[in-house]
Amino acid sequence: TRMSPRRQWAASPSAAPPPVEVQAPTIVQAMTHRQGQRLVVHLLNDISSLGRSENVVGEATVDFIDQFKVDFGIIGISGVDSDGTLLDFDFREVKVAQAIIANSRQVFLATDHTKFGRPAMVKLAHIAVLDALFTDKAPSPPFLDMLSRERVTVHAVEAGDEQIRAASPG
Repeated sequence: TRMSPRRQWAASPSAAPPPVEVQAPTIVQAMTHRQGQRLVVHLLNDISSLGRSENVVGEATVDFIDQFKVDFGIIGISGVDSDGTLLDFDFREVKVAQAIIANSRQVFLATDHTKFGRPAMVKLAHIAVLDALFTDKAPSPPFLDMLSRERVTVHAVEAGDEQIRAASPG
């Protein structure tokens, strides 16, 4: 069987990264392989069930997450407002993401560049809660400046590049 580009990249430190795909499982897989981290608990907002994406939301999910303290929490969002507010469309997903933030030593946001400036109604948090952003393209300068002021490390994987570029806060 043929391995996907993502699996090839995770399996071999010398392999070129796959086409841009900013998803929590991709980040976790890369972190564990490349940094030698041992994952004890990995909490995701999205899981795959019977070949389709299902959201894990609700009070029971929040109660479950509240039982752990993890090194890395990875969240996604629907939009980032110009004032740095992380936004979503589903208040239940926001509650789960807030629980992940509250129970993580470091918080990573996995999203694509189209979410910057995209409106949504439910407030999740401010970008100041983030330690790192993983995205397909660097956001526009106003957002980059804000991320830098808040000391959020930006990892942008541009299509066609052979490495992840990290823009550390200045």
